[in-house]
Amino acid sequence: MSFQPDMIHEFAQFLGDTYKEKGFLDIAVYAESYVTLNGRPSKQFIDPNFNLYKEKKSLKHKKWIIPSNYDIKKFL
Repeated sequence: MSFQPDMIHEFAQFLGDTYKEKGFLDIAVYAESYVTLNGRPSKQFIDPNFNLYKEKKSLKHKKWIIPSNYDIKKFL
């Protein structure tokens, strides 16, 4: 799940709903996720400042996913 943003978001929704059912108010769910790809250094994948519980499910661009700006051309 750590490298699949849809699963991270889905789990954040599950956690938030679970606590909402228990009577908690003003729920916030944040993620701290790091990934590596093909031996590259590990980089942060999810912006830890976004409350994922408030983010709606959609096919639009996800502002909470940190884009990779790794320059692969220097290895070619």
